[in-house]
Amino acid sequence: QRENAMTVHAILESKGHQIISVTPDATVADAVKVLGDKRIGAILVMNGSTIEGILSERDVVRKLHERGAELLVQPVSEIMTTLVATCAPSARCVPP
Repeated sequence: QRENAMTVHAILESKGHQIISVTPDATVADAVKVLGDKRIGAILVMNGSTIEGILSERDVVRKLHERGAELLVQPVSEIMTTLVATCAPSARCVPP
């Protein structure tokens, strides 16, 4: 199966290289708008060129369930996942 693995570079060539992000102080509502407008399931949270975290639709739904609508005015830094795995474009993605 390793011979069928695509590289991250090849995936980015087909999907695009644009980075969609918000700042840590953006509200959850702002991030949700970007997720919906761009039709994506997760967004990077960046401070300049530094990745501070990632916010997914799942993060938002779980926290909305816990905290209610007041979550929407909170900064994304309060609910984002801070442990973000990264890799080089040459990394291979092995299918399951």
